[in-house]
Amino acid sequence: MDYKAELLAMLGLPAEATDEQITAAKADMENKCKEHDAMMNRAVSAETKIKDLEKAALTVQVEKDLDEHKDVIENRDEVKAQLMANRDGTLKIIKSMRKPAAQAATALRNRDGQAPTGQEVIDAAKRTADQEAYVKEVRMKNRCKSHSEAWQLAATLNPELFKK
Repeated sequence: MDYKAELLAMLGLPAEATDEQITAAKADMENKCKEHDAMMNRAVSAETKIKDLEKAALTVQVEKDLDEHKDVIENRDEVKAQLMANRDGTLKIIKSMRKPAAQAATALRNRDGQAPTGQEVIDAAKRTADQEAYVKEVRMKNRCKSHSEAWQLAATLNPELFKK
């Protein structure tokens, strides 16, 4: 194999090139490689700076979004993470949420419109706690996928506990 011919072809030199021409072409190629490496490093650095600037701009915009919609956001950190990952989609969801209505403080009333007695409140709380405990037990025993599925099954299995 004629390595000199291959080298001359790679350097773009004629077959009758001198050693000085080969050395000069080799040095020129090395310089071009160094320039290429330097340009690649500058490109990578520029891309990193652009990403950092875009992230900073997104962070500022996300903070504005969080402040604008603070009345419907309960967990700011989780919503912030979602906005950073998918701002457009998350904003659509946030904008579709209803703002909480101001609720006037009303006293608890029973069906007759009377304020319940202390014993009625205690009985209702105990009944609710018993129902929840039974639903939890049914859900675990029957491997129900949701609370509502377990509630329906529990109401079927023990209707007296769930009568109103």
